[in-house]
Formats: sequence, C-alpha cells, structure tokens
Amino acid sequence: MGINKIDYYVGALLSHLVKKQIAPAIIDTSDNSKQLIFDTDNGKYNLFVKYSSKPVRSNDKTDKWVINFTTAEYNVVNALPKEGYKNFVVLICSKETLNNTEVAVLSLEKALKIMGNDNINKVKRIDVKAQKGSKYLKVFGTTSQLNENVLQHK
Repeated sequence: MGINKIDYYVGALLSHLVKKQIAPAIIDTSDNSKQLIFDTDNGKYNLFVKYSSKPVRSNDKTDKWVINFTTAEYNVVNALPKEGYKNFVVLICSKETLNNTEVAVLSLEKALKIMGNDNINKVKRIDVKAQKGSKYLKVFGTTSQLNENVLQHK
C-alpha cells in the first residue's frame, strides 16, 4: 500500500495541529489537495492544503515553487468560504530531500486574487518564492494583481 504525497504533507501538518491539541476533520478533495476543518480557542478554521514537492528553480539565493490548481481544485477553493470560519489556503513547498520545507498561509481572499477570476487563464496557479536570509515568502501567480510578502511558517 502506497502513501500519496499529499497524505504525507498533510500528515506533517496534522501532527503539528495534534501536538497543539487540535483535532481537525479531513475532507478529501483530490489526489493533490485536502481540506481541513477545526476549532480552536481563537476561532473556527477552514483550510485548503496543497503542496509542491519540487521547486522549479533552486539556487544559492532563491527557491521558487509553482503550484497549479486544476479546474476542480480551483472550484473547491472558490466555494471554500464557510460562514463563521477563518478561511485559508495553505501551500506546503518542499524539496525532494525535504530540507527547508516552506509553508505559506494565505487568506482565501488573497489566494483567489492571486489566481485571478478570468476565463482567459485556464490554468490557475500560485507561485511561492523563498529568498535565502529573508523571513518572508514572496507570493504571486496567474495574475499580477498581487505580489506581496507572506511571513514564513517553518
């Protein structure tokens, strides 16, 4: 029996949450993404989790991952908002050796703005760029509507 990569990456996130005594519910959205729902003392959370296991560019100064969303995944993200919940898109960006894994947490609004809402760009994507020595990740994507720093979550 094999373990899908998304299960491995979500498992690492689940392990972190369980250590904080949070018991999330998992919704299977695709072979490459999952949805997590949980409550904490700080509120209710609804997360869409996707990963990239290999940067498209990696050198001494930067790593860059391109995370493509299928039409079905984009539709799930677009329909993600749950009233009374804090809605986020979580992008887990790793290397094949699993060292220096980066986690970008975007509000749902930012993620949708980055992916765009047009019919011209059929493939929706979010790019994550890690600059060596910076405490921020740069996120941008299908549209150039948003290009900003997101605090790294290591």
